[in-house]
Amino acid sequence: MNSFKRIINGFILCAILNGCKNEGYEKSYVDKELFGVSGFVGSSACISCHKEPFDNWQGSHHDLAMQIANESTVLGDFNNVKTKIDGVEYFFFKENKEFYVRIKEIDSSENNYKIAYTFGVTPLQQYLIDFDKGKKQVLRVTWDVINKKWYHQYKGQTIEPHDWLHWTRGAQNWNTMCAECHSTNLKKNYLVDQDAYNTTYSEINVACESCHGPASNHINWATKDLSGNNLYILKGANQKDQLNLCASCHARRVKLTENLTPGISFEEQYLIQNITNNFYHGDGQIDEEDYVYGSFLQSKMYVEGVRCTDCHNPHTLKLKFEGNMLCTQCHVPTDYDTKAHYFHQDNTEASLCINCHMTGKNYMGNDFRRDHSFRMPRPDQSEKYDTPNACIGCHTDKTNKWAANWVKKWYGDERPKHFSDALLSSNQNSVSATERLQL
Repeated sequence: MNSFKRIINGFILCAILNGCKNEGYEKSYVDKELFGVSGFVGSSACISCHKEPFDNWQGSHHDLAMQIANESTVLGDFNNVKTKIDGVEYFFFKENKEFYVRIKEIDSSENNYKIAYTFGVTPLQQYLIDFDKGKKQVLRVTWDVINKKWYHQYKGQTIEPHDWLHWTRGAQNWNTMCAECHSTNLKKNYLVDQDAYNTTYSEINVACESCHGPASNHINWATKDLSGNNLYILKGANQKDQLNLCASCHARRVKLTENLTPGISFEEQYLIQNITNNFYHGDGQIDEEDYVYGSFLQSKMYVEGVRCTDCHNPHTLKLKFEGNMLCTQCHVPTDYDTKAHYFHQDNTEASLCINCHMTGKNYMGNDFRRDHSFRMPRPDQSEKYDTPNACIGCHTDKTNKWAANWVKKWYGDERPKHFSDALLSSNQNSVSATERLQL
């Protein structure tokens, strides 16, 4: 990326961050120094006082993020199934209630592997294999839970066994690439001189203390002390504290430290991926596997203090309401949940707010994820810069110009100012892009 665009992107990121209403930045719910001596006690210690949230959490994606492979957790078909994908031959079978896969690679090497753990639950499920030196590797072959079939990550690619992308190599190493966001209190413990891992966790899944922090001091307070106002637990009471909890995993980012501390701000422990063309579209829409936080930071929702839990139940992880009711918690339905706003037939997919303002794409084969920048469709930008838009996402037989003309007819010739105009201009080294930052 050229230096001009780096400057523009830097200005835009600063504008987004400085524009937010985060008065609670320094008001963490917990005394961070006390967290240093607090220990992890396990989710079972929470049930007696917090039965309802515990019950809601059970069966959630967090609860089922990683499990020991057995008859009740493995969803894939291991009933003597043979398949060949991208030149690799697989035979899935069971012995003594244990699950195995025989793999014949494209170089004709052949081995049996025992399934040790499941990873995820829907719409896909992956499987982990134990290797020497404490390494766990994620199989490339994946179970499609919706369509009940085996398929490949990196579909259509020929990946040699020596390739870094091969499932036995670095790209699919659980210890480094996956573990910290699927288990609680994960410590990677890489032993450099041995090229080995002594990875540990307090709980195999994403349990209570993954979000609320180590609870031993909270348990002592609740059962013995009950003095003072500090509950010794993270609650995410304001937007900043809550995003610190969620963004640590729901963001495309790089860790700045291996000593992650609950309650410390995201920016002190992670470096978020900037809006660059090799990860995002030119206007900032998600392209590669960017997760949620990077697009959410671009939104007016973030600026106005909206939190994850305004839309998502933090324990079931389900949406709080279905359909447009989710949005009309805040947006006046007589203004927005009406044909006079969306110009499509009522009670159809086209009348749903999210299908115009939260487009998305499939990742990992069949996992549809929505962009959280909550933007208006801009087919006029698409016509000029070849960016995606919601209109043509549905009307695939039409052109961007056709969609842009309808937008003009419905909403007038002028579009509201948006930072994406500056981003797109910066792609063409337009000096006027700096002027567009005054949004």
